[in-house]
Amino acid sequence: MPGFIACKLCPELIFVPTDFKKYNYYSDLTRKVFRNYDPNFMAASLDEAYLDITEVCRERGITSAEIAEELRSRVYEETGLTCSAGVAANRLLAKVLLDVS
Repeated sequence: MPGFIACKLCPELIFVPTDFKKYNYYSDLTRKVFRNYDPNFMAASLDEAYLDITEVCRERGITSAEIAEELRSRVYEETGLTCSAGVAANRLLAKVLLDVS
């Protein structure tokens, strides 16, 4: 969410200094988890990526929602961070789903 919108929604908002060294470290940890599901995932930024989990679903015989929940759990186990996951037929729809929820 852009800062100016956050400030409108929460006038008491306090911005803390950014620690890019730490941000990169946790981004790398998260990407290691992603590689287990899609070695060719596409990183859109340090905190956003797109994965094709079709093969993992097929190989393991489970749904995309189950994979998304497992992936979120694995990210939390490895990093202590929560993450969101949108499941859709393409990147644009997945992004839209996350913005709506």
